[in-house]
Amino acid sequence: MSGRSGGGGPVRHRAAALPRGGLPDAARGGKAGMRVRAIIDKEWEEIVKNRSVFWSLVLLPLVLTAIFLGVLFFMRLEIQRTGTLHSDDPIPAYLAAYAPDDAVQIMILNQFLMYFLMAPMALPIYVAAHSIIGEKQTRSLEPLLATPVKTWELLLAKSVAAAVPPIIAAWVSYGLFALGASFLVSPVVLAEILHPAWVLSIVILSPLFAMLSVLVGVIASSRMNDPRAAQQWSALFLIPAIAA
Repeated sequence: MSGRSGGGGPVRHRAAALPRGGLPDAARGGKAGMRVRAIIDKEWEEIVKNRSVFWSLVLLPLVLTAIFLGVLFFMRLEIQRTGTLHSDDPIPAYLAAYAPDDAVQIMILNQFLMYFLMAPMALPIYVAAHSIIGEKQTRSLEPLLATPVKTWELLLAKSVAAAVPPIIAAWVSYGLFALGASFLVSPVVLAEILHPAWVLSIVILSPLFAMLSVLVGVIASSRMNDPRAAQQWSALFLIPAIAA
C-alpha cells in the first residue's frame, strides 16, 4: 500500500530543513511558549554578541550607580570637614522636618532614584528599534515568518527580549546603590532610599515603562527600514512620558 514501507511499518517522512532565520528544532511545531522562548534566546545571543549594545544595557547602569555613590561619598566628606552641607536651592517644605544635612541629601537622592525608575524606559530603545529592522536587513524575517511562529508570538518575544535586560540591570543597580548608601548616609536618609513608595515604583512601574518603550520601538521597527529613524521616532514619542 502507498502509505506503508516494505516492512509493513508506517513511512516516516523527514521534515524539510528550515531556512536561515527559522526556529530551533526544539521549538518547531511546539507550543507557543516554546516558540516564544526560542526567539527570546536567539535575541539574547545576538545582544551578547553585540558588545556595544550589551555594555550599554549592563555597564552603563553600573557606572552611573558608582557615580551616584561617589557623590554620596564626597557629601559625607564635606559633612565631616565642615560639619554641614550647603545647598543653593531652597529646601522643599516636605523636608522641613528633617535635619538640614539629611534634607539636602534626600533632595539630591530623589533625583538619583528617579534614574532607576526611568532607565528601563530609555535603555532598550536601540534594541527594540533594531528588532524587526535587523531581521529585514539580514533577510531572515521571511524565513522566520514561514515557521510555525505566529506574528503575536514574534512581537511578544522581541519585546520581552529587549525589556528584560534593562529591567534587571535597573533592579540590580538600585540594590547595589542602596547597599552602598547604607555605609555613607544616616539611617534617616537610608530609610528614604528604601521608602516603600520608591521600592514599589522601581519594582512595578519601571517594568511597565520599559514595556511601553519597547512596544513603541517594536512598532516603529516594523513600520520603518532605518534603525536610526526608528530610534528617533521612538524617543520623540517617549519624550512626553519622560517629561511628565
